[in-house]
Amino acid sequence: MSRARDRHADIATTSPSRRHAMKSGLYMHLAIFAAAMLVLFMLNANTRGPDGEWWVLWPLELWCIAWGLHIWGVSVGSSIAQTAE
Repeated sequence: MSRARDRHADIATTSPSRRHAMKSGLYMHLAIFAAAMLVLFMLNANTRGPDGEWWVLWPLELWCIAWGLHIWGVSVGSSIAQTAE
């Protein structure tokens, strides 16, 4: 329990440059996500079998969950830091 509090305390005391770095990481994650999904989509579209299965939806769903958690982590960290100031 104290470990979670320590983590939130660390986030609350982060500097503006650290918060900027967290948001930059989020945007970098989005760019990599978009590029990888485009490549996977094109690969799936060109190699589908006669059944026409879209397997690209599986990595898309999982990566969307990961990206959503990343957004949540950055937004919670920013809101905690703003309330601490």
